[in-house]
Amino acid sequence: MSKPINMESLIRNCMQGENELSKLYRILDTDGKNEVEIEDKYMESVKRRLKRVALPEPSSEISQESPSPQPRVNLPKPRFRIIQPRKITRKKEPEKKRSVDDVFEIERISREELIAILERERTKEQTEEQSEEKPSPPPAPEMSEITEDVKETALSKESFVKAISKVKGIGEKRAELLYESGFDTFEKIVSAKPREISRKVKGISTELARKLKKDIKKMMQTHSLEEEIPEWETVEKNEPYRYEDYTLYMVEKRGKIKYVFSKKPPRKGKPCQIPDGYVIKINRKGVPSLEKVK
Repeated sequence: MSKPINMESLIRNCMQGENELSKLYRILDTDGKNEVEIEDKYMESVKRRLKRVALPEPSSEISQESPSPQPRVNLPKPRFRIIQPRKITRKKEPEKKRSVDDVFEIERISREELIAILERERTKEQTEEQSEEKPSPPPAPEMSEITEDVKETALSKESFVKAISKVKGIGEKRAELLYESGFDTFEKIVSAKPREISRKVKGISTELARKLKKDIKKMMQTHSLEEEIPEWETVEKNEPYRYEDYTLYMVEKRGKIKYVFSKKPPRKGKPCQIPDGYVIKINRKGVPSLEKVK
């Protein structure tokens, strides 16, 4: 149950509050300038605080006098110099170019080796020139007269083309061109220089002409040895067959007979003549050998 409200006390409190508010308004309106007698300790404290915080009023007296002009002073002009930062230029060192010798180790030939190589090439050239100028040597001293009979033997075009076309790299067309260009005998081809043949005959180089001459020399030697010896030709039967530095020997081993060419006499070998049914064949190195006639 709530207590009953005492109206008298409520009205009294409200009136007392209004009195306090009116006192406060009086103090605030005067800003603490005029003395207001208020018998209340709380209002006195408010009044003291207002006096303590009050700002001083600005002075009404303002000097309106203009300042006296000051004499003009001519100051010297300032001297200055603009200092720009110095640019530091660094010289770039040129890069060293690396040569092939720095990367790879090249083995150089000595002076003695170079001289030996040049001498070898010079000797080779001289040998080739001499072989071109020299006529084909006879196969053997005993057959010299037979070789003379074979020289300048004219062949028909068909026989010439058939024989020359067997040389590797020539063929029938080039053989016909050789015959029509005036090289219609073996002897003319052998006696001519390779450059002359390559110049006159189309399609034949100097190297091929040099090879043609060598092959024809071998063909001439084989042809001369296949010829029959005439009855009036006298040959010493006791004298062995020789080709340049080689001598023909007959060697018997285990009941079999072999014929060999050698510069030195082999063991159990006897010098002999060319047996019946055999012909001489010369290889590219100039070494003779016997070949059975088919």
